[in-house]
Amino acid sequence: MKHTPSIYYFCSSYISFQKAGNEYIKCLKTLNVNMVDRAEDADIIIIHGKIETISSALLNNPALVGKYFIGFAVWETDILPKKWPLLLSLYDEIWTASKFCKSLIEQAVSNVSVIPHVIEGKKPARPQAIRNLKKHLDYDESCFYFYTILTNSDGRKNIHAAIRALAPIVRSGKARYIIKGDVPVEYVGKIPPGIQFLSGSLTEAAIAALHDSCHVYVSAHHAEGWGLCLSDAMGYGNLVVATGYSGNMHFMTAENSVPVRYALNNIDEKIIQEMDAKVKPGYWSTDMKWADVDENDLQLKAQRCTENWSDYEGVRLQGQKDIAQFSHKKVALIIEERIANFVDLQKKDIVQTGVLKRRYAFQRKERANRQGGSRKSSQNQ
Repeated sequence: MKHTPSIYYFCSSYISFQKAGNEYIKCLKTLNVNMVDRAEDADIIIIHGKIETISSALLNNPALVGKYFIGFAVWETDILPKKWPLLLSLYDEIWTASKFCKSLIEQAVSNVSVIPHVIEGKKPARPQAIRNLKKHLDYDESCFYFYTILTNSDGRKNIHAAIRALAPIVRSGKARYIIKGDVPVEYVGKIPPGIQFLSGSLTEAAIAALHDSCHVYVSAHHAEGWGLCLSDAMGYGNLVVATGYSGNMHFMTAENSVPVRYALNNIDEKIIQEMDAKVKPGYWSTDMKWADVDENDLQLKAQRCTENWSDYEGVRLQGQKDIAQFSHKKVALIIEERIANFVDLQKKDIVQTGVLKRRYAFQRKERANRQGGSRKSSQNQ
C-alpha cells in the first residue's frame, strides 16, 4: 500500500471482544498502517464491540461523521435484531468472523467481509500451572477428561444439555467433566457425580493448563458466531465434540472434529428472559431460530471417545493442522486486502454518499429525539 492510512481501533472490554480484538491489532501492526490513539486523528475507525457503538460516536463527536467506519459484528440466530439493519447501514463496511455470520449480516447490508479470528495454536503450558490445576481438580491420571470453558453463563451456551448428556458417562468415575464456569443455580448443592466446576476467573496459564490436561472439548451450544474456545482447543490438538451448526463450522469438519446432530427450533421464552437479564434486553425474540443439540447423539459420540480414543488421533492431528490457517500472518493478509480497498477508494476520490446521508439523517433524528425528551422532562418538573 503506497498510502499509509491512520487507524483507530476501539475494542469493547467484553472478554471475547478483547481477546479477538487484541489479535487483530497485532495483525494491523505488521502492515503499512499508522495506529493512532484518537478517533479524530484516524482515516479509518474500527469498532470492535456492540454494533450500537457507532451511534454514540456520531452523536458525541459529530466531526467523525465523514470518517471511514468499519464495524466488527457477529450474530448467532437466523434473524438479526430489529435495530441492527439501521445501525449496520451507518458503517462503510462490516467485518465478521465466519461465513455463517456473513450470511446473516447480509440480510441487512452487502459490504461484509469475513476476517477469521486469529488462533495462536498450542502455547506451552507452564509446569507449575499444570501442577496447580491438577491439585485443585484432584486430578486422576487414569481418568478420561471432558471439558468446557464458559466465558459467560448465558443460555446460548446450553451447558445444561452438555451436563445431561455427559452425566451418565462420568458417573462411573472412569471419566470426568470439568466446566470452567460458575455453578448454575439449578445445580447448587446437587452437582452430578463426576462433574466439577471451576468458578471465577482463570489466568491464561491456567487455561493453557486446562487445555493441556484434558482430552475432549465439549460444546452443546445453540449457536456461535465463531467459537473461540472450540478453535483454541483444536489448536492445542484436542478433540472437539460440538453442535454441528453455526460459526464453528467455519473451521470444524467431520475430518477434523466430531460435529453433533441438531434441530433448528425457535428460541425458548425462558432463555430469552435469562439473556435479557444477563446480557442486554431487546436483542432476542421467539421468532428467531437456533440449534437444539441432539443430546443422545452427543452422549453417543462422547462415549465413543472414551472407548476408542486411539481411533481419533488422526482427527485431532487434522484439526490442529487446519487451525494453523488462522495464524497472525495469514489473517493479516486478509486484513491487508480490506485496508487496500480503502486506500483504493481514497485514490479514486470515491465518497460513499449513501452512508453519509444515512449518518446525517441519523444525527438529526437522534438530536430531535433528545431535544423532545428534554422538553418533556422540563414540563414534568
